[in-house]
Amino acid sequence: MTAYVVITAREGQTCVWCDRAKALLTAKGIAFTAVPMTDGLKPFFDAVFDDPQCRTVPQVFYAGRLIGGFAALEKAFSFSTRTGNNPGPRPNIPGHPQ
Repeated sequence: MTAYVVITAREGQTCVWCDRAKALLTAKGIAFTAVPMTDGLKPFFDAVFDDPQCRTVPQVFYAGRLIGGFAALEKAFSFSTRTGNNPGPRPNIPGHPQ
């Protein structure tokens, strides 16, 4: 499994924000694993969505740490400690290699 995990809507459901999160990671050249919500993973999703910050999809994680939804992912890429204010390939995410 890759370091980035994107929890998405159920298979066959439309989720514009899920698509945008995946497109942003793809545009940055970052590999990720998309995990659609399924009944077989209910205990996992119950634990994730028990967090008050996790109420919608997508939910993006890096190395097991919650980044948040699309807006948080986009914000993480809007500033990088390595590249100043220029959007770069290295996001401002705790634990992410700079």
